[in-house]
Amino acid sequence: MPREIQDILKYVRTALPAQNTTAQSASIDLEQTPADSVNEVIDVIIRLPATPNLANGQTITFSIQDSADNSSFATVAGTGSFVVTGAGGNGGPAFPVAAIPNSPGMPHFKLPPQTRRYIRAQVVTSATAGDNTAVFYTFQLGF
Repeated sequence: MPREIQDILKYVRTALPAQNTTAQSASIDLEQTPADSVNEVIDVIIRLPATPNLANGQTITFSIQDSADNSSFATVAGTGSFVVTGAGGNGGPAFPVAAIPNSPGMPHFKLPPQTRRYIRAQVVTSATAGDNTAVFYTFQLGF
């Protein structure tokens, strides 16, 4: 079950990138170091409204990255990624979606204990995804 207490100070709102682009959100500081000091269960919550311009069969892929210095980021091991796919001429669905790693049915990633101090979302859009740059997603922590 995901944690539902949300920290308004640990909240980022970002526009989706243009098609055929990889982009990252601003980072969130977990304010804990060294890396093995994340003792609390922390969920990363990503919310996305419908993406009506997402072309059929095209994708938007989300993953979570971490960094010790807020400069060099890498994907957080064990969090996986999730994908929104355009279908039926209706674009992509809003979150929640049916199968998201570590928390089926909910837009959450659970951070493992070895997560480094800074985290951010990475978003990759496929080559002909269409223009979804007017759509904003949110990225925040749940405790």
